Formats: sequence, structure tokens, C-alpha cells
Amino acid sequence: MKLNHKILETFLKYTNFLKVGEKNDTLRVLMYHDIPPNLEKEFRDQISFLRKNWNFITPLQFENFINKNIELKGNNLLLTFDDGFISSKIIAEKFLSDFQIQAIFFVMSDFIEIKDLNSCRDFISKNIIPGTDKDHLPNHLKNMQWEDIKFLQNMGHTIGAHTKSHKKLSDIDSSFNLNKEICYSADLISNKINQPLNHFAYSFGNLSSFSENAYKIALNKFPYIYSGIRGNNINKNQKDLIFRDEVNPTYSNILTEGFLKGITDFKYKKSANIFNKWKKNILDSKNINQ
Repeated sequence: MKLNHKILETFLKYTNFLKVGEKNDTLRVLMYHDIPPNLEKEFRDQISFLRKNWNFITPLQFENFINKNIELKGNNLLLTFDDGFISSKIIAEKFLSDFQIQAIFFVMSDFIEIKDLNSCRDFISKNIIPGTDKDHLPNHLKNMQWEDIKFLQNMGHTIGAHTKSHKKLSDIDSSFNLNKEICYSADLISNKINQPLNHFAYSFGNLSSFSENAYKIALNKFPYIYSGIRGNNINKNQKDLIFRDEVNPTYSNILTEGFLKGITDFKYKKSANIFNKWKKNILDSKNINQ
């Protein structure tokens, strides 16, 4: 466990934060990545724990809420998985059907196209977990392929775009190359699964990995754009960046609940304000040009 997580857990154990934390209506979005085989039970137990006090909504319910077609009361969660690891499909097959939970799986077109293990591990070490030695990656870490994506689709889950190759979008200056990374990927996946992609999560999820130009291009393509910034989405609309809470099966119940009650939301206020500034600039520019 990270030191800061230990500190947070200790704080939560000896204060009343979980009782006095977020008490208003809540909509949080969970963000998982790879779930290794040795943590499958912990994942199942974590979801079982959350279901006691939280209502898992479907991607369609999420869309209807964002579009003001329905109201949500109480504590609500949307489940998402990033990167397109085969473990996501395994988790869906083993547990999500039994839990009657539908999730969004954000995938990359370049990653899905990889057929051999060596190329897969190259991609992971260079693009998804930059700087890692591919020979030291866990053996289970592999990509989903098209049949796995279609399997999830047939189970009723939603497929979302996660860029073409998991590039850090803030490093790309060219609008042409940003369009390739953001839009081309979505069109390719959409054609393969014969379904439009309305949900987009940008790579890495933090402020420094996105840019105003990337946000503008994404806004023109997708109704729903997801970050890795923690926060409550109860007041969101289509033009807002959606907050997500990264969660890991190794997190204790008290730590997980603390994140979802907003114990660290204050750390992300500055990033959220910058995104709001970007959105205002983009919308103002669009109105001027109309």
C-alpha cells in the first residue's frame, strides 16, 4: 500500500469523515484497469461491499441522467475499465453478469489489433506503462482482441474509445495527429463492432496528459468525455468533463469508501477549474464562429 493511502486509511479509521462526508445525491464513476488473477476474489468482494450502499447504474442510465431525462437520488456508481486488457473480459464473464452490472470498456484500436504476445508486451511497456521492462511484465497481462470486444458487446456492455495508441495527448501539437489519435480510433472500432462510440476516455487521465485543443476535438466527436480526476458528477451535463475515481482491488473497504465520499476531491479542484476554463474558451469560440 502506498504511504499516502496508509495515512488516509488511518485518518478514516479515527475520524467521523465517513459519517459526515458526501451526504448529497452522488454519482461517481469507478475506473479500473488490469485485474490480475490473484486479485479476482478481492475485486468480487470489493464490488459486493459497494453494492450494499451504492446503486450501480447502467451506461444508458448514465446517458439519460447526463441528458436530464431521468433523476438520480442517493449514492450511484458507474463502472468503467480502461486499456483493453484481457482481464477485463474475464472479470465481466466471471462476475458482472452475476452482479447484473453493465460497464463501459475503454479500448485502443492499435492494442486490439495486436496478435502476438511479444508485440503486445512491447506495446504495454512503451505506451500503457511507459518505462517498464517488457520482460518484467506479469505473465497474465495481455490484450483483448476483436472477438473479446464483441463478446462484451453481446453481454450488454458498452464499448468506449481510449485513443488510438494511448499517447499522451498534450504532447501532440498537430490537430491532424490529434484527430488520428482521438477520432480515427473511434471510427475504426465503431465500424468493427457496428455501433457508434459515444464515450471517450483520454489516456492517463490527469490534467498534464490532456490539452485544450485535444478537448476541443474530443468535444466535437463525443457526447461523453472521461478524465481520471476524482469527483462527484451529479451536476454534470454533456459539455462537462466527467470525473472518475481510480479504484484498485487492493484498496481496503474503508479507503474505497473514503474516496467515494470525496476525501481527496479538494486535491483536484484546480484541475477541474482549468478544464472548466478550457470548456468556456471552446464554447465561446464556437459561438463567435457561428
